[in-house]
Amino acid sequence: MTRSQIAIGLAFGLAIAASNSPAGAWSCTQSIAQCQIEGANKENIVEKCRAAGASCMKTGVFVGPITGKKWTVPRK
Repeated sequence: MTRSQIAIGLAFGLAIAASNSPAGAWSCTQSIAQCQIEGANKENIVEKCRAAGASCMKTGVFVGPITGKKWTVPRK
């Protein structure tokens, strides 16, 4: 993971934490960033999180590739 990817992920994570929003209020893009932060030490995490994000953009449900946790993301 590059420094810029980490910085972007941290920025999203901090914004989410600061807003105190429930998981259901996140966007698919924010969910991808949070996924990468939480799984930073896991193999192929970037690809797994991006795949989960692509699925989220189609279905409106993000499924964490590491935890299996699911949450609905509001559709625009």
